[in-house]
Amino acid sequence: KPSWSKTERELKIQVGLANPVDKMWLQRCQEAMDEDDARNSFRGVKPWSVDVLRQLGIGWDAQRRRIVMPVYDSDGEVANTRLYKPNRPDATIPKFMWSQTNIGCNYLFPYCAWQESWIILMEGEPDVLTLRSFGYNAACGTHGSGNPVPEGMWWYGKTVFVWMDCDTAGEKA
Repeated sequence: KPSWSKTERELKIQVGLANPVDKMWLQRCQEAMDEDDARNSFRGVKPWSVDVLRQLGIGWDAQRRRIVMPVYDSDGEVANTRLYKPNRPDATIPKFMWSQTNIGCNYLFPYCAWQESWIILMEGEPDVLTLRSFGYNAACGTHGSGNPVPEGMWWYGKTVFVWMDCDTAGEKA
């Protein structure tokens, strides 16, 4: 398990270059996932199970109108959150954002994949949520197809299947 990314994150927070995730905000976002507004953001677009979203601590930021995906370091501490917009009106709006800047390492998503004996390595978090909604142990790195293998020894002793998108970025990965 890498410790440098955690040490670097803690140092950046201490010197004021980054902020930690507000855990009260994250909890409010997780509670908001039960609202119709949150579910309407992906209904008809993604076949996600609400039970799986709850299990993984996925939330909804009503102000930003984005799905909130908590990202944990190898010790299980919230390191950052990914903000996902499934219904973008145009391509100029970013699909993903980090909630905290300057601390975006390539983490394993979701954290529970550290303990699973086999996983399917996917290209991104939405794909992971889809496969997990269908009962598969899917995971990804938080840097997507540009750097699909997350940091750390998470793969040691596991059976890992690799399933990237069938596009230029997926083929390159």
